[in-house]
Amino acid sequence: MIMQNPALEMGDILRAWVPYDDKPNIAGPKFRPVIFLGETVINGIKNWVVAYGTTQMYSSKESKTGTDFIVRCMNDRSMVLNSDTRFDFNRLFAIPATPEFFSPNRSSSLIRKVQIPAQDLQQAAACMHAAKVGLALSRFGVRL
Repeated sequence: MIMQNPALEMGDILRAWVPYDDKPNIAGPKFRPVIFLGETVINGIKNWVVAYGTTQMYSSKESKTGTDFIVRCMNDRSMVLNSDTRFDFNRLFAIPATPEFFSPNRSSSLIRKVQIPAQDLQQAAACMHAAKVGLALSRFGVRL
């Protein structure tokens, strides 16, 4: 089953069971926030390309090249961001757009999403530029 795309736009924040690097076709153990960057088809399967998000705020984990930024916790009803989250535009994943990867219960085809807060858009764009996200997306076959 494919996820129902609720008109996702680049920069939407949603949650995914991000797979481990060495097991890209198996949903990971943690349902974490990600930023939607685009859509592509890999081996006949629709994939969503996303930037990795983590709630770990250790300075040793942060990029020294300006490619990550923090979105402060939003008190929204969607429950997409329930704590401050650091997004790293150097860590992009193409993840199958299926409930196994994008549904909290791994079976529903509906997703929850929020947008990057308006006050963070300029910083997000600068981080994406520093990480050369456009070039990375072209390697995934995503058209801008």
